[in-house]
Parts: sequence; structure tokens; C-alpha cells
Amino acid sequence: MSKNLVPIKAVKVTIAIPEDAFPWKIVPAPGTPGSKSQMIDLTLSYDEGSTISATIKAPNLQRVLAAKQLASGGYLVFQGRLADGGRSMMDIGVVYQPPRPSAE
Repeated sequence: MSKNLVPIKAVKVTIAIPEDAFPWKIVPAPGTPGSKSQMIDLTLSYDEGSTISATIKAPNLQRVLAAKQLASGGYLVFQGRLADGGRSMMDIGVVYQPPRPSAE
């Protein structure tokens, strides 16, 4: 089998984090002085020791926290591109994925 090199500009990833695994206490309350421009640094751990650094805007997490209040039990979904050889994420967006209703 021959190998064919295909150049790409970036690797984009999606990471789902269960809401109960996220440290909500680090998210400043809306209206807190400086929270509109605050950046929150996270270290995402996987495979028992591997990590990815991520920095996200506090207002994005505040919106997710508000959505979580409507339907708990879901996931935070981070989307961004890998940088630094896969050691960090950049240009991160985050949404809240509520749990799906069970089919009865």
C-alpha cells in the first residue's frame, strides 16, 4: 500500500465533557467586574496523563452555565483547532448539549 501525503492547514477537534466533570466554581458570575474580558485557562486530561491546554473566554462559559440550568445532565462541547503539536487548543467555541429525552 502506498502512502499519499495530503497537506492540511489545521486539525480541528471536538471534545465532550460531562457537566459534572467540569469545575463550575471557576466561572465568574455574570456582571462580576472584569468578567467580560476574563480568560479561563483549563487543562484537559485524557489517557491517564496526556493533557491539552485550553483558554476560553469567561462569557462563553457563563452562557453555557445558563443553558445548563434549563436542562442538567448534559455535556459541554468544546470545538477548536489543535496547536503546539497537539498540546493546546485554539479558537475555542463551547456549547451545552442537553441530555436527549429517553424514548419510552
